[in-house]
Amino acid sequence: MKTRWNTHSVIAAALALAVFGCGGDSGLDPDSNSPGSGSDSGSGSDSDSDSGSDSGSDSGSDSDSGSDTGSDSDTGSGSDSGSDTGSDPPDRPDPPDPPGAIDWTSQVIYLLMPDRFVNGDLDNDGLGVPGCLDPDSPIAYHGGDLAGLRQRLDYLEELGVTALWTTPVYAQTTGRVDRPCPYHGYWADFAVPDDGALEPRLGDRAEFDGLLADLHGRGMVYVNDMVVNHAGDDARIVDQRPQWFHDEATCADLGDPVITCPFRPGSPDFAQEIDEVADYLDDSSTGWLRRHDIDAVRMDTAKHVTAAYFRERWLPAARAATPGLFVIAEVFSNELDAIARYLDAGFDSAFAFGVRAALVDAFARSGSVDVAADAVSAHVDRFGLEQTLRLVNFIDNHDLPRFANLPGFGVPPDVIAGRLRLSLVALFSIPGIPQLYYGDELGMYGANDPDNRRDMPAWAFSAAGRDAEHPAEVAGVPARTFELVRSLIRERTSRPALARGRYVEMWRQNGAGNANVWVFLRAADGADGADGADRVLAAFNNGDTAAQVTVPVAANRALSDADRQALTNGGRWSAIAGTDVAADLSPAGDSVLVTLPPRSAALFAPAAASAYAAP
Repeated sequence: MKTRWNTHSVIAAALALAVFGCGGDSGLDPDSNSPGSGSDSGSGSDSDSDSGSDSGSDSGSDSDSGSDTGSDSDTGSGSDSGSDTGSDPPDRPDPPDPPGAIDWTSQVIYLLMPDRFVNGDLDNDGLGVPGCLDPDSPIAYHGGDLAGLRQRLDYLEELGVTALWTTPVYAQTTGRVDRPCPYHGYWADFAVPDDGALEPRLGDRAEFDGLLADLHGRGMVYVNDMVVNHAGDDARIVDQRPQWFHDEATCADLGDPVITCPFRPGSPDFAQEIDEVADYLDDSSTGWLRRHDIDAVRMDTAKHVTAAYFRERWLPAARAATPGLFVIAEVFSNELDAIARYLDAGFDSAFAFGVRAALVDAFARSGSVDVAADAVSAHVDRFGLEQTLRLVNFIDNHDLPRFANLPGFGVPPDVIAGRLRLSLVALFSIPGIPQLYYGDELGMYGANDPDNRRDMPAWAFSAAGRDAEHPAEVAGVPARTFELVRSLIRERTSRPALARGRYVEMWRQNGAGNANVWVFLRAADGADGADGADRVLAAFNNGDTAAQVTVPVAANRALSDADRQALTNGGRWSAIAGTDVAADLSPAGDSVLVTLPPRSAALFAPAAASAYAAP
């Protein structure tokens, strides 16, 4: 028991989706970008990381009040209540942290699929599922492994990320000729008794433990991906214990089919209501936690398992095995009530799919910033600030078309790259834990799965490679995006305001006739600063023309007296990160004057902070 704590072709892809029933649409959206297509279906359906439907957006709509003074509360509602969090969040006490526990609000998570990252051991390429190694096929193994990942940890450290999340490393099912190969890791070959086997193509237990030790030696933490909803289609357990699975013909009679029926036709769906099944799944998961030095768990397809099972069985067992374990629920939905159900069951965190959809609508599709402001405010209102700080924000993952594919057909690559950079500034400045998907820091293209799971390009690991243009693979010059992400991570991990600070909305568009500008303050007490606070003001111009807005300060009752004083005392604020060095913030009486070039974003802090050079 450990107790360590520390701080390729689109056509092939479409054919695979059509033939193999992997979910989502075809990925051949005529309004998508040419280097790889993709669309948001708006379905909100879940995924086994081998489907490709997006959650769409139901996070809110533009406010059309015609006001250009922004909101004077931090809820984004435009109300005059002066409340910090809007309506009272549900009672959800913070889970107790053991001494020295990891501060997850200060982490930056990096998601990757080991098979698609780096091949560091050619000797294991032929192990596992026979006939499944084909680097040219988007639905086969490409050879990436844990050895290759260990060889490239310097890259992650250079970028600055602090937490690594890999897709599952379970041993996978043997596969069938009419299905894709299980390169993604979500078709676990569960068996009775559970053997805790790793996928041999990725490495063995010693290699996995070596990866964990390498990460911890660098001050990084590891998020282990787990599945208790289903087994792989041909898992040994299906033949050994057929009575442990819901019958697809009668499952809808048992209750909510989202929970009692397979999430994908033909997927063996565990019946957790059977004690033997719950015991097996608990023991399997805790076995991994006891054998390996795992810091956190991402629970796949959580919304397809009853919340009661997690509350009464799995979460208590997992935390007994690893006190302080941080657990994130994949609740593939924009509905806040759906997320709340699993947070109330005891999960520490969940993925903010609604925020992601809003960032896509606002920035990828050049919409109003009000959509993004609405989504952030809705989460703070519903969950309260402390829980919102523990939610995971993202713009890409392995189940969705990449952001760079979503602006629409014919949008120039440099424009796509600019929109991506705006979204990245937002990702690192709004409340919540930022998560990158491998290649986000480069501007990688990718349509619906499996096209969104392209290999990490070898050139990415050198500065010279990132300085060159790669128009078939990424939008714009990757070095610019990479350096922006590095600067954002540096600020996010060093500034309490961005990690745990309160969120105060100060300006939004409020109607198509006004500047498409969003301004908010993040502020945390007890850090550096004359009054003991750390403050960062984030400003975004999502319009095609330069914007200069006078943002009210004295009239914004959500600001503390100290916040108002810091903003209007005549002191200079400098840009510390962003997309354009010409952005400016200056006091203007009881307001502040924010000047932003077209399609730009900047983070400002009191002038004691050093200025930056825009990438």
